[in-house]
Amino acid sequence: MTRRPNPTRDSLRQPKGERPHDSLDAIVDEAMERFVRVLIRRGVAQGTIRRAFLRACLHVPKDAAEHNRRASAELIDVGHVLTLWFGDPFYVDARGDPLPLPLRGPAPSLASLVQHVDPTLNVTQVLKCLLRADAVRRRGSRYSPRSRAVAFRGTGAPLHARNLRALLGLLRNIEHNLGPKDKVPAWFEYVAENPRFPVSAREAFDVALREDAMTFLRNQDSRMLNHERKLKPGESTVRMGVGVFRFEEEVLPHAAATRRTRRPRSGSNSKKERRRRR
Repeated sequence: MTRRPNPTRDSLRQPKGERPHDSLDAIVDEAMERFVRVLIRRGVAQGTIRRAFLRACLHVPKDAAEHNRRASAELIDVGHVLTLWFGDPFYVDARGDPLPLPLRGPAPSLASLVQHVDPTLNVTQVLKCLLRADAVRRRGSRYSPRSRAVAFRGTGAPLHARNLRALLGLLRNIEHNLGPKDKVPAWFEYVAENPRFPVSAREAFDVALREDAMTFLRNQDSRMLNHERKLKPGESTVRMGVGVFRFEEEVLPHAAATRRTRRPRSGSNSKKERRRRR
């Protein structure tokens, strides 16, 4: 049985299975397809999407793509190197603190730790990324982690690679939760939002949010590592991730002024105001 091609449906199919799962082309294709599906389900016309995409491309600096094309390869599991460095008993001391490690040599070394995470990773590239992110410090011939988290901001290509995967993860979550409630278990996705948050409280809120969120994420990181340790030989695995982020919307000046305007309380009109109404 044959069917007539449907451009709308055919163009919105899931990414082909034969594409390399972690190749940049496959990630870009999946992210674009998922984002387009989110927009179309909202009721946006395909013509509108095409025009918006072309306008967005015109606003990108011409040298941005060439600069990033020459950058180093993605290092998506650099964070997991730190997870094991803090959580694997072989790489911590009697107090549970991560051991200072030499770059190479028999375990425990940074090279053996990186190989434990992924044999295809290059220890020199991993170290370069960790140093650029200020996640490790050098002490003589050994290296020690500064924290359990990697802040990719300012690292260039690793940051852009991480951002793309974070965006793709959110899109996967959104589309997964569009499945039938009686057939697809929901993935966690909730938002706390306040429409009238004072700008003056932004800095204090960010400090408190970082403390709370980092505690939460460290707990989830340890929980995932515990499950990884219980992995049985030959058992199938999946890349699992949990993210926390905050956002805000730009408020136009006239809208902010309108929100600050208060209505007079009932019964508080002065005699002068009452006379004006007559």
